[in-house]
Amino acid sequence: MLEALGAQVLMTRTTNTGSGPCIDQRVEMANRAHVDVGVSIHADGTVGPPNATGFHIAVPTLIPGQTQAVVDASRRFAIALRDAYAAATGLPISNYLGVDGILPRTDLANTNLPNHPRVLLELGVLNNAVPGGHDDLAILGTTAGRIAIARGITNGIVHFLTST
Repeated sequence: MLEALGAQVLMTRTTNTGSGPCIDQRVEMANRAHVDVGVSIHADGTVGPPNATGFHIAVPTLIPGQTQAVVDASRRFAIALRDAYAAATGLPISNYLGVDGILPRTDLANTNLPNHPRVLLELGVLNNAVPGGHDDLAILGTTAGRIAIARGITNGIVHFLTST
């Protein structure tokens, strides 16, 4: 979807088998390419509370080697992505981590090492199926859901890049 809009997309993993390069290498690839924004895409297999549901976005914090400008831009990006993702997918914001879907982390290399706005998006909870609650996998596990996920990520990126 991003490429259809004219964006140049750098993927660090292009298949669903095996594993991609080490996270340090992924971040260095993005830094060398002078990307405008970065998204690390995951799905949460939490063993947290039995009623855990929803998505959240990890953002960098100010640690040695990081700049306040990148931290602030990453937070603005996370908010744009959160709003667009929720609108496109109908998935709830996390009820178990973060505040309003945003989770500052000091321990993630993929958000704390880049020199550009970068976030880690946990798409939803894979193993919840909350009785009487929300089943994230009902969306994450379908073609229509994955299209909505891609649309939400695309819309969030576009909104952030055109509003800054």
